[in-house]
Amino acid sequence: MTKKKTCKDITQHCFEVELQQGKTLADSAAGLPTLERYDVSSMANTTKWSNGKFREIYHIDSKALVADYAKGLPGLKAKFSQIQAPIYFSSLWQWGLPTTPVKANGTCRIKRMSSSDVPISFRYVAKDFGPGVQAVANARLDINLLLQGVLKGGYDDHSLDWWMEKLLGLGREFGENVLFSLEFGYDGRDPSAIRPSQLGVKMIAFKEYRAETDFSHILYSQ
Repeated sequence: MTKKKTCKDITQHCFEVELQQGKTLADSAAGLPTLERYDVSSMANTTKWSNGKFREIYHIDSKALVADYAKGLPGLKAKFSQIQAPIYFSSLWQWGLPTTPVKANGTCRIKRMSSSDVPISFRYVAKDFGPGVQAVANARLDINLLLQGVLKGGYDDHSLDWWMEKLLGLGREFGENVLFSLEFGYDGRDPSAIRPSQLGVKMIAFKEYRAETDFSHILYSQ
């Protein structure tokens, strides 16, 4: 089992568990002679694509390392594809982060870090992911699809310390997730990553998500 450092927190523990489970699944799949495809949910390797600047975004790197491991197995390397999910539309308000009520034009404001004019990838993953998986399964092998989309609205800058205070135990990691995306792109600018339009996948707009979601409990706070 891969370990990143001796002193573990909950996010590193989850990294190790997810990595081991992913490797176990890949090993099992590699032994199936009738298997035609092995399509996995993955994310960018933040340690690799940031040249070591971000080394502890565990929930992302675990998925990336599982994908690399599976692709390297003789029984899977010729059957492998992957799909990357962006940040969920629902994450901000479900986690209780300050967000303004959605306005009539379908926009909202959220708090995040660093430059407010750099877009962050959001999507209605609960409905977009299925069509994305189907498109990958129907495409040629060795596909790396990023379900990328941008949430229209406004951003208020805030610090990593603020995120760590608001999301105890997870704020540092998820805050660095945003910082990585701002500096290196959500997919780390991996040249192998393609976009939904290249496979003919139509993404659901935030307007449609808004029509199905109750935002009455969202209040903006400092």
